[in-house]
Amino acid sequence: GRVHAHRGQRNEQQRDVVKEQAARAEEHDGDLGRFHDPDDFRFVVKAHAWCTQPTQRDPGHTSRGNHTPNAYFLHPGYATEHVVEPCLAGLGPKAGPILFQFSPLDVRTLGGPQHFAVRLHAFLEALPCGPVYAVELRNHQLLSSAYHEVLTDLGVCHCFNIHPSMPALREQM
Repeated sequence: GRVHAHRGQRNEQQRDVVKEQAARAEEHDGDLGRFHDPDDFRFVVKAHAWCTQPTQRDPGHTSRGNHTPNAYFLHPGYATEHVVEPCLAGLGPKAGPILFQFSPLDVRTLGGPQHFAVRLHAFLEALPCGPVYAVELRNHQLLSSAYHEVLTDLGVCHCFNIHPSMPALREQM
C-alpha cells in the first residue's frame, strides 16, 4: 500500500510539473532567445533510448525482465528523422553536439566489442553530415581499439563520463 501510494503521489507531482512546463513552452512558443544565452552557446541534445537500446520493455508484460528486440537500435533512418532533423530544425544555429548515450548493455548480446564497433560505424557514417556527434558508453568493455578507430575515422567525439561501470576519465581514451 505505501509504495503504491508514494508512487501515485510522485506520478501526480510529475504530471503537474510536465503540465506546467508544457504551458510555459506554449507561452514562449519555443523562443530560445528568452534564455539570454551567449551568442556562442550551443545546446547539447541527447538522443532518446530507442536509438541506443537494443531491446525495449514489452508493454504487454508487467515484468521488468520482459524485453523485445528494438528495431530502431542503431537505425540511422530513424535517428535522422526523429532526432537529428528535429534538433536542427528546432535549434538551428544553437544546435550543438547530438549525444548518443549507451546505458550499460549486455556486451555479449551485442556480439562483443568488435561487432558493436562495426555497427556503430555503419550507424554514425549514415547520419547526415554537418552536426557534431558524440558517443557516451557505460560499458568499459566497449572502449576498444575498434571503438576508438570508429570515432577517429568519422570525427565523432567520445563523451567522457563518471559512471560505476566505467574506468577513470584519463583511461577512457
